[in-house]
Amino acid sequence: MSAFLLRPMALGESFTILSIAFMLVALVCFFINNQTILLNTVSIRNLAIGIYTIFIWIYLVIQSICFGANKPHYLFSALVTFTSVMLVYSLILSDRDINLKFFVFIRTVIIFFILSYFTTLIVSFIIPLDHMHLFDIKTSSTVDYSDKWGGVYFPLTPAYGITKILGMPFFRSPGPFREAGIFQAFIVWAYFSIRGSGKREFCLRTVLILGLFASYSTAGIVIFGLTSTVSILFNISSAVKLKVIFKEILAILMVISSLLFIFLYMPIFGLIDKLGKAQASVSDRVEATYNGLLLLVNNPLGIGYFNSNDPRIGVNFISATGLIGIPGLILFLFLVILSIFLLHNKKQRKQYVILMMPFFLTALFSQPFIDAPFVYVMLLQSINGDS
Repeated sequence: MSAFLLRPMALGESFTILSIAFMLVALVCFFINNQTILLNTVSIRNLAIGIYTIFIWIYLVIQSICFGANKPHYLFSALVTFTSVMLVYSLILSDRDINLKFFVFIRTVIIFFILSYFTTLIVSFIIPLDHMHLFDIKTSSTVDYSDKWGGVYFPLTPAYGITKILGMPFFRSPGPFREAGIFQAFIVWAYFSIRGSGKREFCLRTVLILGLFASYSTAGIVIFGLTSTVSILFNISSAVKLKVIFKEILAILMVISSLLFIFLYMPIFGLIDKLGKAQASVSDRVEATYNGLLLLVNNPLGIGYFNSNDPRIGVNFISATGLIGIPGLILFLFLVILSIFLLHNKKQRKQYVILMMPFFLTALFSQPFIDAPFVYVMLLQSINGDS
């Protein structure tokens, strides 16, 4: 429960304190059932990642204070949140069985929201969308509610950017997250977390591909393609296996590319203009990235996290380097290296890189993940090379 009350979840904007309360209850239950924590490879790695992440945030707080701390309450709130989240989750997820069940559950929830989206979309052809409205989720980041969020609809579908095409309602699927651009990273992760090639696995992958399309995220398509390429390169040792993987990915990319072209650019649909004005969004991100890099050049030590008067600075990690400075950049780079090299063997490292690529790429170019605790929880996945 606590996981869905953390940023970048939609409810994480307002209910982080409640999430911490749930975490503490879960931790007490964990200690009751586990009198001692076995120092296995999972717990050692998870504790190292958790403690190091807390160290990063201690540095960010000190750095920001040294440069004036425009929003000290944001800083200390983030420090308390990250300390609680990383300590509790690194301890609880040190249990291999709990670790596996937790991340399988996250994948299941992602699939549920995708199925809910298409259920809502199909039913809306018969029943007006307004009649399926259940409730609204208003968060601190929701400025113009009618512009992006249209509420939650039956059965449990958050609608993001509602518009009408040929008289029928269409909308992006953000899943349980704040934005559809965040949902796509978790969809790609879920796709590559599925092992095996049976009918069940094929059905799950198909649902996830449809979900990626439902997010209407061009970044998601690019990230999926790049992650697929890395997956192919990591599995290139087997020619037969490579051939199968290549055919599967090529077919998927062709279908997705065709559908996206039709729905994004064909005049009859025109979603590129109707669902979020993507060109303006890209322009804003490019400008914010440029301004962030310019800020870094002029201030190599950064100006402190949350200290910028420009709300666009920090829209992605590259832009945020102007806030955290070169020392902060090095600290985060080492976090990535640490999370990879604390794994047991080369096979596990390859699988982990594939699974985490959607988050690394999304953070780097697209979303402000630095202060999103749940993304750091994804670093704690137990990788055994097979499942």
